[in-house]
Amino acid sequence: MCSCAPHIFLAHALGLGLGLMIIAELRRHSIRADVFWLVTGMMSVIMAITVFHVTRGHYFYDFTKAYWPAGEAAWQGRDAVVALYQKGIEGFVNIPILAYLFAPFALISPFSAALLLTAFGVVGIVVAWARLSAAANLGFVDKA
Repeated sequence: MCSCAPHIFLAHALGLGLGLMIIAELRRHSIRADVFWLVTGMMSVIMAITVFHVTRGHYFYDFTKAYWPAGEAAWQGRDAVVALYQKGIEGFVNIPILAYLFAPFALISPFSAALLLTAFGVVGIVVAWARLSAAANLGFVDKA
């Protein structure tokens, strides 16, 4: 893994800031909703491609290094979870009880499990965004 994490974090933060500024500027100019969402979507895709390009070869690194093995250890029993936890930052750093939440993911391959967990996360984000937007009575453009 590259030792350029601070630079990646800074680039990601700057990209996020720039994206928010562009969205605010588009909103200020009352651009058409379809163009607004097209630009917003394109910015999101560019950011996602950039993040995946930077992490090439290390997709789902945290999940495959810690969370999936923790789920696998949960199937082996308490001692296996404790042993993994005792490895410190080279193992599972969350409280040991959380390992059992990842046990179902250990029944499939690490990559498939990571994709499934990512899908759950995306669905959760979309549902939360939709519910919060509805609760705030936001219009079509304001939901961005």
